[in-house]
Amino acid sequence: MRAVAMDERKRGWDAWEVKQALARMGVQSVLSSLGLLSRSTPRLAGGYMIRCPAHNERTPSCAVADKGKGIVWHCKGCDKGGSVLDLIMAVRGCTFQEAIQHGGELAGLVQPPDGAHATRPRTSPQPKAPQPTTEAPRYPPEAELDALLERCVRVNQDAAVAEYLSNQRGICPDAVAVRDLALALPSSPDGLPPWARRWHYTHHRIITPWCDSTGRVRSVTAWRIVEGEGAKRLAPSGATRRGLVLADATAREVLVAGRWPATNPNPPRVVVCEGEPDFVARAILVPLLTPPEYCVFGVGAGAWTEGIATRIPDGAVVCIMTHNDEPGERYARQIFDNLDPRCVVRRYKG
Repeated sequence: MRAVAMDERKRGWDAWEVKQALARMGVQSVLSSLGLLSRSTPRLAGGYMIRCPAHNERTPSCAVADKGKGIVWHCKGCDKGGSVLDLIMAVRGCTFQEAIQHGGELAGLVQPPDGAHATRPRTSPQPKAPQPTTEAPRYPPEAELDALLERCVRVNQDAAVAEYLSNQRGICPDAVAVRDLALALPSSPDGLPPWARRWHYTHHRIITPWCDSTGRVRSVTAWRIVEGEGAKRLAPSGATRRGLVLADATAREVLVAGRWPATNPNPPRVVVCEGEPDFVARAILVPLLTPPEYCVFGVGAGAWTEGIATRIPDGAVVCIMTHNDEPGERYARQIFDNLDPRCVVRRYKG
């Protein structure tokens, strides 16, 4: 019934009307309403440079501006872009028709009677704050994800990937390979899923799996191994990484069982890092020939959830090692709020 009611309301507006109304709001108001604007957001002629909503990035590479024909956006990192409605789709994870509805509401359009088109916004429109999404995250198709992982090779079996890890990151490829922390994209794009073929040409060759709260691999990210412009790491196009974490072998056991492994005599201890390089660098320090004293998780934007938190054993010592910046502090606070006082939570900086 709820979906039907929404469909009936959509008929009152068309895409052109909503785009015009959002253009009248202005780029600043639209970005603020979508939660994409902060005091530190760089300005452009007619707009702003934001962090792309279509892929995870730390440095803004997505331009949003009004060029006189409406608000448009384009990301130099992942090449996503389009109209303001495409931007809403990327932020909200919705369909085009739902984006029209969301856009009309953001612009304060009057809902027309009997299916007539709206022609004016309300007097002194007040942009609505974006509502928290309740839709399930969109991950790559399971069969395509499995096919990609099956085609990958170990990082120490690919000369270019091994050289990058060793020389550019100071990470031992053998240590990564033996722990199954990352894989190398095949040297040929043949047989890769559509959302991964571009990675071959952009040299995003290191593949890191991301797990859900049950320990199941649901997505991946790809690292770039050569210098260049654009995003250093990319996620599958059209998919989200929300609710997924990086996890070493013991961390996956914790996610699967919801408790510390019964075969490990050590007390439960958890280390949480931020981003793929920090995760891999920390995880290769875990000894292989003795029961691990701790497990390692990696997080990014939208990764940590209450579902992940519930899998951490009661009484565990949790060491948070996220970055010393605003996002890192935000991740740390969320983890602390989810686990305290059930666990002993410590924040490490430096």
